[in-house]
Amino acid sequence: MHAGVPDGNENIRVHVRVRPLNEQELARGDQSCLHIAGDARTVHFVGQRDEVRSLTFDSVIGGSSQPQVFETTDAAQLLQDALEGYSVTIFAYGQTGSGKTYTMTGPDSLALSVDERPPLPTDESPLGLIPRGVGALFDLIAQEEASGRLTGGCSVRASYLELYNESLNDLLNPESTNLQLRSHVKTGAFVENLLQVECESVADAMMVFAEGTRNRKVGSHALNKDSSRSHSLMTLHLTRRDAPHQGGRVCFVDLAGSERLLESHSKGEAAKETGHINKSLFALGNVISALADSRKRGGHIPYRDSKLTRLLQDSLGGDGRTLMLACCSPSSHHREETINTLAFASRAKNIQNRPVVRENQQLQAKLERLEHIFESDER
Repeated sequence: MHAGVPDGNENIRVHVRVRPLNEQELARGDQSCLHIAGDARTVHFVGQRDEVRSLTFDSVIGGSSQPQVFETTDAAQLLQDALEGYSVTIFAYGQTGSGKTYTMTGPDSLALSVDERPPLPTDESPLGLIPRGVGALFDLIAQEEASGRLTGGCSVRASYLELYNESLNDLLNPESTNLQLRSHVKTGAFVENLLQVECESVADAMMVFAEGTRNRKVGSHALNKDSSRSHSLMTLHLTRRDAPHQGGRVCFVDLAGSERLLESHSKGEAAKETGHINKSLFALGNVISALADSRKRGGHIPYRDSKLTRLLQDSLGGDGRTLMLACCSPSSHHREETINTLAFASRAKNIQNRPVVRENQQLQAKLERLEHIFESDER
């Protein structure tokens, strides 16, 4: 647990997004095995033997409206929390082709050429949670300054990381690969030598977003023509100049999707990628199962089984505030994978974090270096 001001326990917020049937599913004659209840919080799903089960979440979102996802999940409040010094994580989980990357980034058109400037987020644009969150954060900073609640402004630094075949790569510096994952007793896991870019405006942050998205590993297979082959984490590190001792941050995580080789028909390097993806997601599932089981919470939690779970340790049973989006296909053809996703999300909903206002990691490191210098002088 990091140093800070505890607020008490709170559950991870879990929302389900059900995408529409796609062209391939419609052409195959697939039926929908998911139905959203009128309360927009409960999803009914039909099992292999036509039995109907129901699960309830913070919300269940149908359709393809990106603004609705941002509003329904109350992501803006989490950005406010980050500005006040909390560690916030927003991540998407689901099988390949379920709409995770669309939810987090937006449509394929965001794969811009180097010479193009990315579009700025607007209320009705099809952009996903990451660009919407970037725009909303800078709007929030401007509002806080105008109201006098934020004096001196706020420093925003952005990093963009991918975990590909268990190698940590800097998406803003493609030559910087196989970075080392370290741990600090007070600040937790961090990636050594990961580039952080100062962003003075929403346009700067969107350029970072576009550059990282462009450099991410993608591939094509039978289940998804634009399949993410890595887990990616874009993090905004915040330092209020009126409270430099606090270090809030918001981390957007787009997980690669679980997939079956029998259906994806992946071979060679793609099959190797699938193996690494499924292994890290299996480790994530084990961590969530252990945290969700009240009998195991006080025991060993296998965070160290994967770099992914080490990176998400603050977010799962730690000191951060976390929002999970479980993305699902309603197709009866993908029934088993969809049920697995809903079961995973239901377990995650039982996890409790204990959020605290975080210390500024860079300031903490500087203070520790000064302490070391003073101790050396005294000796």
